[in-house]
Amino acid sequence: MVEDGKTGFLIEPNDADALAEKVEILLHDYELRMNMGQRAREKTCAHFNWEDRAEGMDRLVRRILMPQIVHLCGYYPPHFGGIERVVRGAANILGERGWRVRVITGGGPHTIQEGTVTITKLAGFEFAHTPITPTLLFHLLRLGRQSIIHLHLAQAYWPDIVRIASRVRRIPYIAH
Repeated sequence: MVEDGKTGFLIEPNDADALAEKVEILLHDYELRMNMGQRAREKTCAHFNWEDRAEGMDRLVRRILMPQIVHLCGYYPPHFGGIERVVRGAANILGERGWRVRVITGGGPHTIQEGTVTITKLAGFEFAHTPITPTLLFHLLRLGRQSIIHLHLAQAYWPDIVRIASRVRRIPYIAH
């Protein structure tokens, strides 16, 4: 950031003599002081503005402090159903508001990105209209502790797996 002699002076740490010399130069040379200050201001304004800095800090704080919202549902669009549409709508709204959002569902295995939402589709099969995904527990146990699980499923199996993962990882969950 500092260009020696242009936007300021660079000195070695703990070099008191060099510091004293540079301070004396600045005290006696008004023109140099004003030019350095002006160039430093121009460089700072060109490379850093408060809006960008605030936005960067906001992103950092959200990434570190804000939990990831993890929606769980057995099916997800294009599969047709009411729960699927509710999950997609909720995930998209939360993502647009700046939350880290992930959906874990069946129908994979693959991960896709829909706007700000990450969708992980797990491999599995269906039994009695219940999606069975053998790797669900593994995926839940890998979630960060700053996650909140939102379970959108009324069938058996998924709620039991969520309870186990929630207790082991101490991750809160909401079930609907």
